[in-house]
Amino acid sequence: MGGTTLLLLGQLVGVDIIRVHQGELAITRRAGPVARTWRYSTGMITNLRIDMSLWDGDGTDGAQYVPYTKQQWGAVRFNYGAETIHLAPYVDAPEAQRIADWLRRRLPVSALG
Repeated sequence: MGGTTLLLLGQLVGVDIIRVHQGELAITRRAGPVARTWRYSTGMITNLRIDMSLWDGDGTDGAQYVPYTKQQWGAVRFNYGAETIHLAPYVDAPEAQRIADWLRRRLPVSALG
């Protein structure tokens, strides 16, 4: 599939699947048959938070759902070493809170502060 086709597919039917299991948080970005998964050790996750500020990029690529790239903005965020991981683009504050609460129940205490 070409880049434009993947971009359109992602924006129409893209989904992020978040799982926490046996010390690992996995984020799968899927758009139809195209998927990629990033894995994070839960013991290295810190500063889980909600941040409703908009992405401060150039306005062209950060707001798009691209299946094979990490999300560059999102309402739910956490630190992983020196990197900030972004989840839950396009959600409002109550939904972001539900996602963060779901993660808080599954992540170690060290991730919460």
